[in-house]
Amino acid sequence: MRMRRLRQRGPIHRLKAADVQRLGPGRHSDGNCLYLHVRQNGARAWVCRVKVDGRERDLGLGSAAHVSLSEARALTASLRRAIHEGRNPIHERDGEEKPIPTFADAARHVIAPQVAPTAQSTKTPAQWLSVLERHAFPLIGGRPIDQLTRRDVVGVLEPIWHEIPEVAKKLKQALARVFEWARDQELYIGDNPASGKIQGLGPQRTRTKHHAAAPIDDLPRLWTRLCDVGGIGPIALRFLILTAARSGEVRKLRWSEVDPSAALWVIPAEKMKGGREHRVPLSPAALALLESVAPLRRDPDDLVFPNAKGTELSDATLARVLDRLAVEGRPHGMRSSFRDWATEIASTNHPMARDLAELSLAHQVGDEVERAYARSDLLARRRALLDDWAAFVTGADPL
Repeated sequence: MRMRRLRQRGPIHRLKAADVQRLGPGRHSDGNCLYLHVRQNGARAWVCRVKVDGRERDLGLGSAAHVSLSEARALTASLRRAIHEGRNPIHERDGEEKPIPTFADAARHVIAPQVAPTAQSTKTPAQWLSVLERHAFPLIGGRPIDQLTRRDVVGVLEPIWHEIPEVAKKLKQALARVFEWARDQELYIGDNPASGKIQGLGPQRTRTKHHAAAPIDDLPRLWTRLCDVGGIGPIALRFLILTAARSGEVRKLRWSEVDPSAALWVIPAEKMKGGREHRVPLSPAALALLESVAPLRRDPDDLVFPNAKGTELSDATLARVLDRLAVEGRPHGMRSSFRDWATEIASTNHPMARDLAELSLAHQVGDEVERAYARSDLLARRRALLDDWAAFVTGADPL
């Protein structure tokens, strides 16, 4: 009988000392459960992949900048020996080092101090924490963050990935932020399981949802009805209509941004969605609205349209004004009404009406090359357009 020779098992490839600094991003095996993990930013760390309590785990052995290849091999050997002897190296390690937080604890730690300072909207941290509490905490919130895998992330996202795509995107962003923090703290070894494209979920069904816009012909009647409603909310909404501004820009408006003598409102870049300063010409009707709330002003930097507590109006406050009047349009949809008016009605008297409307909405016009040469924001022409818009809306001149 012909006997087959058994080959001794061993590592296919053993790392050399020079490889530690030479190898690119990825996970590089040294054999015997030891890996060199190289991140995209060049950071290098040693990882020991072992099976503990029936499941495979990654145990961090430290940065390759401080732990040599021979030291990493010795540490790996000691961990494997401990497992062979029936000991749990994870429990032993956690008794000496800082404990691994649960995902929920890590998320709460990250959201407040690390998300809020970089968020464009002050609502973002609260929204992220809320979506994590609803969809992630019930499934993975109580588990140590270093035990979670890509499969766990898929399990969290899958129930809402296609049903509530907008929420799912926020959830994925929040998950990725928490895992990235854990990686930076060396509490999670390996690639961020919530980053990049997750093949198992498939492409989302896109649902474009536009804000309801009031029909152009209804605007003069709406204006008349708004004038009969008292309170700061209706005044702010009328100012929003006249300036074609976003709700947040109007609600956050401060007197220091307004120059009545120049009939100009300058919105700082940090308040703009596009991150660029935006100049808004003010029509006589818009200036009259500012004059009506001027008695509320106590300080040059006060809010122009404060609520009863002196703080910022909510977007819901403006929406409720339209709800009380049984108007289908939404505050943001007034911008669409303005653009429709500029395209369908004002184009006769205003050459370039479409471009002027886009600039008035703080949208970019033209491609990158065109924008490089078109440095002007066409303020004078936009002022004429917004003056006619105000006359149309208020019924002074139906154009």
